[in-house]
Amino acid sequence: MLELSVTCLAYVLAGEGANYPQKERIASVVIRSAGSIDKICDEVYKPHRYEFIYKMVHNQAAIPTRAQVLKNELIAIKIINSKSYLKYNYKHFHDDRIENPFRLPLKEKVNNLYFY
Repeated sequence: MLELSVTCLAYVLAGEGANYPQKERIASVVIRSAGSIDKICDEVYKPHRYEFIYKMVHNQAAIPTRAQVLKNELIAIKIINSKSYLKYNYKHFHDDRIENPFRLPLKEKVNNLYFY
């Protein structure tokens, strides 16, 4: 089950965090929203939850290459094993193309990503 969770997280990191070097923040949202490592795939594939995943599933975004997925699987394994995602208490994020859809107080803005 861990391997599948790592792969699901890797797809989010590859898509949502493609140009974002500090992927622990994004992983924090995914893992905390899932409730546990074993439920990451359930979280990732909820309809409209992650824009990139939604677009990829509906053939509106390119599927990451195997090399991109492998690179992000290694990042996902490192984040999960080191528990570095625990230092962030985020449940939601979005980029600067939209305004706060969550009606929550902003916790942090990093580059073009907003975390709640």
